[in-house]
Amino acid sequence: MVVFSLIIDFFWNTSYTFIVGDRMRRIVENITKILLIVLLVGWVAIVFVDYFRNMDGKEPMFCLKKETKKYPDGEVYICTGLGYKAFRYERKSVGGTAFGPFFTKEKTKSN
Repeated sequence: MVVFSLIIDFFWNTSYTFIVGDRMRRIVENITKILLIVLLVGWVAIVFVDYFRNMDGKEPMFCLKKETKKYPDGEVYICTGLGYKAFRYERKSVGGTAFGPFFTKEKTKSN
């Protein structure tokens, strides 16, 4: 909660309390904290759902961008989500699935 208070103090001009009062400022801070927590929990839920679906061999639900790359020995399905990438390898040289942050690169050979 301290982190949220610091963020709110950074973006909220404290001189504004003279106009609207301290009570209104606390109400706005609390609403902002609740919204940030709800957004964070929602994002974590989306990441977990897509992670477990990808590891089960299913297609992720929350893809912003879907891409299929074709190679001579098969293809790679790439799903880019909100801060992550999911890969499904259907190649002779590389098989399986992978999940990682948005900057994760595609595997080109099995390791």
